[in-house]
Amino acid sequence: MPQRFIKDRHSGTIAALRAKEIKIQQAFVESFDLLAGPQAFLFSVPNERGDKNLSQLIKAGLRPGMTDIVIVWEGGGLFLEFKARNGTVTENQEKVHSDLRALRWPVEIVRSVDEAWAALATHGCPVRALLTGGTARRAG
Repeated sequence: MPQRFIKDRHSGTIAALRAKEIKIQQAFVESFDLLAGPQAFLFSVPNERGDKNLSQLIKAGLRPGMTDIVIVWEGGGLFLEFKARNGTVTENQEKVHSDLRALRWPVEIVRSVDEAWAALATHGCPVRALLTGGTARRAG
């Protein structure tokens, strides 16, 4: 039986977009784990996944719209939102991004692994990786 998708007016289906975003995020996390070294710490914030206990999770501190990944290092940090090429930011995400920026925390919307690495470099993350020829590689 074919899976039903909710249609998105801009880009096909929400489920298909989310699957693409997860693949980009997973590829970045894999590269980060290989290349970043101990100077930075990455964690994900699983949210808005249709959990049947969503109201309980919100009461416990879940924030709908929170970014997909948070990376922290001594003296800094970066909040990353992964989007597919045609993906758009939700109202909840816009609110969270605005709130974080008001507190002077950087938030970047990225659409590829290379964009995520470029955002880290832009914000001064002290990782042992270099962007060379458009791909991340370990510094030697």
